[in-house]
Amino acid sequence: MEARLDLRVRSADILAGIARKVASDEQGGRGDARLTALPRPYIDTESVWGDAPSWARLRGNASNTGLRVAG
Repeated sequence: MEARLDLRVRSADILAGIARKVASDEQGGRGDARLTALPRPYIDTESVWGDAPSWARLRGNASNTGLRVAG
């Protein structure tokens, strides 16, 4: 079966796109606290992120960000 026809794949793509948009808005200083909280259970603490302030907001724990800066 083609992936684009599989509803599970399509749903995962939609959710990943939403999470990317929320993270991008947070990194750009346009975040919404309620939306930013939604992907927290799915964020890997070993993720690579661009800056500490938005990573702390995404993780929800400013004192222990686990940040690995990309570069």
